Amino acid sequence: MNKPRIMELAQELASVPDNDTGYAKHYILEDIENELYAKPTMPKVFDEWDFEEYESCDCYEMEIQNLISMYFKNDLASDNGRMLLKWINQGEFKDNVSRLLKCIDAIRYGYEVEE
Repeated sequence: MNKPRIMELAQELASVPDNDTGYAKHYILEDIENELYAKPTMPKVFDEWDFEEYESCDCYEMEIQNLISMYFKNDLASDNGRMLLKWINQGEFKDNVSRLLKCIDAIRYGYEVEE
């Protein structure tokens, strides 16, 4: 889900004149729906990181807190955790934050895995 894009589309929808035949609104609403249901594409290591144990108890927020805590402590105990941390920490700090937020969105909304 690309929240800035959804906001942009919502503003675009609000600017469509009332006398529009409905085509513009239809396509904008379709784009909003596609953005709402879009799933981030994650690296294979994210899929191998063991967070799914929380799915059964519907505790995604707890897992997000665990991810954030482990990220800031720089302490992902398993090999897959260390690989995930390495993926998150590539490049500039703003990119790291962006990857961490992408992980959070993947936990919340589901994800697809890179091939």
